[in-house]
Amino acid sequence: MAARADKQIEDTIAALQGDVTTLDNATAIEMLEAWQTTLDDADFDGADEIAGILAQIRAQLDSEEPDGTLIGELLGDLSNVTQEAADAADDEVSGKIQLLADLLGDTSDSLGS
Repeated sequence: MAARADKQIEDTIAALQGDVTTLDNATAIEMLEAWQTTLDDADFDGADEIAGILAQIRAQLDSEEPDGTLIGELLGDLSNVTQEAADAADDEVSGKIQLLADLLGDTSDSLGS
């Protein structure tokens, strides 16, 4: 795995292990933008779908009144697609991607979706 993507996964895991409701929008948007840039060059099944979901989450964060329930639902969708990517990933990265998928699901649940 490229070092940049590996660091992004670790940073995202760390953010999701904390209280995501305390993340300010600017930080969350920076993380989303970084992932979208990474996914532009990605070559795996689901990369485009993940990028699309991230764009929807970003649109919510950019809006005057973000819909927490919708963001939670989108994180649930993202968890499912990330799980599929983990299942297809090689052993070197599948564990981290699996953890990421689990944390996205937990975050989705905590937002009430």
